[in-house]
Parts: sequence; C-alpha cells; structure tokens
Amino acid sequence: MRWLGAGLLILGALLLQNTAFSLLLFLGVKPDLVLLAVVAWALARGAKEGALLGGAAGLLLDLLRGHWVGLGAVTYLTTGYVVGLLEDRLFKENLLVPVVVSFFATFLDQLLFLLLGNSFGLGYPLFFTLWRITFPSMLYNAALAPLVYRQVQRLEERINQGVWEKGGSAL
Repeated sequence: MRWLGAGLLILGALLLQNTAFSLLLFLGVKPDLVLLAVVAWALARGAKEGALLGGAAGLLLDLLRGHWVGLGAVTYLTTGYVVGLLEDRLFKENLLVPVVVSFFATFLDQLLFLLLGNSFGLGYPLFFTLWRITFPSMLYNAALAPLVYRQVQRLEERINQGVWEKGGSAL
C-alpha cells in the first residue's frame, strides 16, 4: 500500500505544481513540488525507495513535457538516491533537516539536469542558469519543504498504522 500512497503523493504534487503553484512565482521561478515529494520520501524511506520514486516521478514529468524523455528521470532518480543515503544519518524530526536537504537536493537535481542536458545539446548557459533559475529555485523549494515533508510524515504514519488496509482515508 505504500506505493499507492507514493503514487498519490506524486500525483497530488504534480497537480498542485501545475495549477495553483504555477501562478505563485518567486524571482521568476515556480516551486518543484514533485522534487520536494521525492526528497521527503527518500528521507523517510531510504535510498532504494527514493531512487525508485524519483525515477518514476521524473519519467512521468518527462513524458508530460514531451521532450528529452529520460533526462528528468535520471536526475530525480539520482537525487532521490543521494538524499535517501542520508535517511539514517539525520535527526528527521527537526524541521530544519528537510529545509537544508531540499535546498541542496534542488541544487543537485538542477546541476545534473544542466550538465546532462548540455552534453546532449540543450545549450543552457551554465552560470547564468545557476544564478537566475537554480538559486531562486533552491530558496523557494527550501521554504516549502516543511509543508511537503509534513504531508509525507502523515502518510508514513498512516501506512505504518495500517490505516489503508482497514479502510481508512489516505490522508
């Protein structure tokens, strides 16, 4: 049942990211709620599940975008895996943990996207993109991280309690 929960988490993040939050720009960028969901899941479930959910979520985004299919899957998979490696090493109850981890995970994801994309001919100017897109995205995602992280914690509690098997609501 946890994968059903993970799928609903990604779909909910995707829906919010492309509706309400697409209108809430910060320094010209939108938040990446799907990435935040992958980061929160990886912190809660570890490297393997972080990579699996990251790869699936990235592929879904790639298919919706319709170009460079696989690039987002690789960057989300890698980011989910790296964040998941931190699962046992951090005091996850502290709300600063998802803020700091999301800040650096956004950097990792976007840097990988830029480097891999440029190696396939995207031609984004590296330093300009890092300054004008990546840095504001890091700030925006870090600010929203506690909200997404708390939803993943609630989902995790319900999964661990077996609420879904007993016919309870998802959230």
